[in-house]
Amino acid sequence: MYTKDKLESVDVSISLSMESLDVERNSEAIRLLGMLCLLPDGLLRWEERLEVIEETFDSATSDLRLLQNSALVYTIGGKLGVLSPIRHFVLQHCPPDLRHAQCIYNIFWELVHAYATVGFGLEFSGAVDALSPEMGNIGNLIDHAVVHDPGEIIVDIAINMSWHLYHTHPSSYILHKVFALVPSVPTEMQARYWDISGVIALGKNEYVEATSSIMQAQDLFVEIGDRAGTAQCSERLGEALRMQDKYSEAAAALKDAQAQFFELGDRS
Repeated sequence: MYTKDKLESVDVSISLSMESLDVERNSEAIRLLGMLCLLPDGLLRWEERLEVIEETFDSATSDLRLLQNSALVYTIGGKLGVLSPIRHFVLQHCPPDLRHAQCIYNIFWELVHAYATVGFGLEFSGAVDALSPEMGNIGNLIDHAVVHDPGEIIVDIAINMSWHLYHTHPSSYILHKVFALVPSVPTEMQARYWDISGVIALGKNEYVEATSSIMQAQDLFVEIGDRAGTAQCSERLGEALRMQDKYSEAAAALKDAQAQFFELGDRS
């Protein structure tokens, strides 16, 4: 454990490294460093992604060289990283501006859109390989965006990532990160949020929570006229109620689901 003196010594050392960089003259390098500090697991495939960053910030390669010369970043294999003490110091004293944060958001939101909605099948293993090493980075970027750039896209990202988690390691921790934003997004997105919340709770045998979430999703699907979503909720609600030994209520919900699916043309 660091003592106060040791912590201060680390801070002084980092501060001197940044001063040697000449912060005012090389402000873009410091902003690049701030962007990289948003990634606790480092920037994987960094050479490829640096080219993407350079499309927005054309001095990124030369800025990175300055950071390397000042020992503020390191590379190992395909990873470009920042040591934890430096990360915390930079985020406290020189956090990235929204333009730089948005640049790194875009890279990771594209990754989520490309892979998070891939279901079981031939491409699923590739989706897991693409997302698993980035889970810490994605979670941290969601946390940052909720505070600094809240909006529909963050809730959408959380919903899609949670479907991926449902297929791998069911967890609602990413949904909890965006909970406060849910009332402000469109009704359709609210319905999707509560739908995946219920699905995950059902998968974790948390039947009371599942019932509550599924009923909220169902009400919202009814409100927007999404009959398929409503029918799926009825079916899931029946399952959640059955597992709580509420057999008559479960039977009614499942009968309702069957009738709704019949109307939709699903005779199974």
